[in-house]
Amino acid sequence: MTFDEIMDAYDAAVSKANAANETRFQKALEVLTGAQTTSGDLYNQALALTEGMGTTRGQEIESDAAQAGGKAVQSAQSRGLGNSTVVDSLLRGITSDKTKAQTQLGEAVNTSKANLLTQKAGANTSLAALLAKLYESKSDNAPDTALYANLAQQAAQSTPKKIFLGYAKPWSEMI
Repeated sequence: MTFDEIMDAYDAAVSKANAANETRFQKALEVLTGAQTTSGDLYNQALALTEGMGTTRGQEIESDAAQAGGKAVQSAQSRGLGNSTVVDSLLRGITSDKTKAQTQLGEAVNTSKANLLTQKAGANTSLAALLAKLYESKSDNAPDTALYANLAQQAAQSTPKKIFLGYAKPWSEMI
């Protein structure tokens, strides 16, 4: 095998390795991009589920407050206190309880949404880190110049007439 054939074979092997590396890189990039899309879709589905969150409980709070108000007024009237400040005080307490329950419900819904946002941010950060590592790990293997030099030396020692652009002198005479 001549030096040119060795070098051509080496260049072909490097090109083949670089092509395989690029194929692996593109596949990994495709997988990460798909994971990011899937993560975003799942987040959007989860967020959509929170839109109706608390609606039923909110209606129950309104209904409970109305029933409690009606009972309080009826109870006060049956005791002869229907026109006093007692009824106003009872209704104020029921309204206050209703407002607290609605506030707690709103906070619970907002906490659920905030948790989803935090999870999405964490997933995006993890995917971005993986993508950065992928880009960082991408490398094309350039031909090793030391190997070229070593091959050239070996070829020169064994077949000096085929090395230096058609010179037909032995290696020892070229120095």
